[in-house]
Amino acid sequence: MVAGAATAKAEPDRVTVAYAAQFAGTVCNVLDEYPSYAGIEGIAQAITDDGLSLRQAGWVIALAVDEVCPRHTRLLLSYIDSGVGV
Repeated sequence: MVAGAATAKAEPDRVTVAYAAQFAGTVCNVLDEYPSYAGIEGIAQAITDDGLSLRQAGWVIALAVDEVCPRHTRLLLSYIDSGVGV
Protein backbone atom coordinates (compact mmCIF):
# COMPACT_ATOMS: atom_id res chain seq x y z
CA MET A 1 0.00 0.00 0.00
CA VAL A 2 1.22 3.48 -0.82
CA ALA A 3 1.87 5.64 2.24
CA GLY A 4 -0.98 8.06 2.73
CA ALA A 5 -3.29 6.21 0.34
CA ALA A 6 -6.95 6.39 1.22
CA THR A 7 -8.46 3.24 2.66
CA ALA A 8 -12.09 2.21 2.92
CA LYS A 9 -13.62 3.32 6.19
CA ALA A 10 -15.64 0.97 8.30
CA GLU A 11 -16.87 3.70 10.59
CA PRO A 12 -19.31 6.58 10.32
CA ASP A 13 -18.22 10.14 9.62
CA ARG A 14 -18.83 13.06 11.99
CA VAL A 15 -21.95 14.25 10.17
CA THR A 16 -23.49 10.80 10.49
CA VAL A 17 -22.64 10.51 14.17
CA ALA A 18 -24.07 13.97 14.88
CA TYR A 19 -27.25 13.16 12.97
CA ALA A 20 -27.60 9.87 14.84
CA ALA A 21 -27.11 11.61 18.18
CA GLN A 22 -29.86 14.08 17.34
CA PHE A 23 -32.38 11.65 15.84
CA ALA A 24 -31.73 8.26 17.48
CA GLY A 25 -34.82 8.61 19.65
CA THR A 26 -36.95 9.32 16.60
CA VAL A 27 -35.49 6.34 14.74
CA CYS A 28 -36.36 4.10 17.69
CA ASN A 29 -39.86 5.54 18.04
CA VAL A 30 -40.55 4.80 14.38
CA LEU A 31 -39.19 1.26 14.77
CA ASP A 32 -41.42 0.80 17.82
CA GLU A 33 -44.45 1.80 15.76
CA TYR A 34 -43.35 0.07 12.52
CA PRO A 35 -41.12 -2.90 13.48
CA SER A 36 -40.72 -4.11 9.92
CA TYR A 37 -38.53 -3.92 6.84
CA ALA A 38 -40.87 -1.19 5.58
CA GLY A 39 -40.24 0.74 8.80
CA ILE A 40 -36.48 0.55 8.27
CA GLU A 41 -36.86 1.63 4.63
CA GLY A 42 -39.10 4.54 5.61
CA ILE A 43 -36.52 5.75 8.11
CA ALA A 44 -33.76 5.45 5.52
CA GLN A 45 -35.85 7.43 3.04
CA ALA A 46 -36.48 10.20 5.58
CA ILE A 47 -32.77 10.42 6.36
CA THR A 48 -31.79 10.59 2.69
CA ASP A 49 -34.48 13.24 2.19
CA ASP A 50 -32.52 15.25 4.79
CA GLY A 51 -29.48 15.09 2.51
CA LEU A 52 -27.48 12.16 3.86
CA SER A 53 -26.44 9.27 1.64
CA LEU A 54 -28.00 5.84 1.87
CA ARG A 55 -24.79 4.55 3.47
CA GLN A 56 -25.01 7.30 6.09
CA ALA A 57 -28.68 6.45 6.68
CA GLY A 58 -27.68 2.86 7.35
CA TRP A 59 -25.12 4.02 9.88
CA VAL A 60 -27.66 6.31 11.58
CA ILE A 61 -30.12 3.45 11.95
CA ALA A 62 -27.42 1.06 13.18
CA LEU A 63 -26.09 3.57 15.72
CA ALA A 64 -29.60 4.32 16.99
CA VAL A 65 -30.43 0.65 17.40
CA ASP A 66 -27.09 -0.09 19.05
CA GLU A 67 -27.18 2.83 21.48
CA VAL A 68 -30.85 3.54 22.15
CA CYS A 69 -33.07 0.63 21.14
CA PRO A 70 -31.15 -2.63 21.07
CA ARG A 71 -34.54 -4.36 21.24
CA HIS A 72 -34.62 -3.85 17.44
CA THR A 73 -31.24 -5.51 16.80
CA ARG A 74 -32.76 -8.77 15.57
CA LEU A 75 -34.99 -6.90 13.09
CA LEU A 76 -32.09 -4.81 11.78
CA LEU A 77 -29.76 -7.80 11.41
CA SER A 78 -32.50 -9.72 9.63
CA TYR A 79 -33.00 -6.80 7.25
CA ILE A 80 -29.27 -6.56 6.56
CA ASP A 81 -28.94 -10.31 6.02
CA SER A 82 -31.92 -10.36 3.63
CA GLY A 83 -30.23 -8.05 1.15
CA VAL A 84 -33.59 -6.32 0.57
CA GLY A 85 -32.16 -2.82 0.77
CA VAL A 86 -29.22 -3.49 -1.52
